[in-house]
Amino acid sequence: MYIERFALGMRIPKEKLTTPQECMKIFLKNFSQADISGLILSGGIVEDMYIIVIMGGGLGHMRNIYRRIMSNNEFCQLLADVLPIIENNRLAKMPELDPYGTLDENGTFIGGNCCFGLTVE
Repeated sequence: MYIERFALGMRIPKEKLTTPQECMKIFLKNFSQADISGLILSGGIVEDMYIIVIMGGGLGHMRNIYRRIMSNNEFCQLLADVLPIIENNRLAKMPELDPYGTLDENGTFIGGNCCFGLTVE
């Protein structure tokens, strides 16, 4: 997988996942437009895990994203017990995931494939 700047991957076991759309809703609801504007999201199934990847920010920005992810208890309950977070070097070895696009300043995904019609408020 091609990594742009810093990236975070999250692993969700398929048995904990109702649908990828529902998982993305839970993931995105803890962010504001300002938090993730300009970042790139991708996702897909790899080895019985649903993987969400968010990338494209600087180190400080991605640290803040990580803190927001870890403060979202509902989303953290979905994460895998073993290796819930995937860092850059492991992500680089993964197959390409479906590109959801880049979030613009209005919270809309642009480019990439449709991200289930979701937006960020």
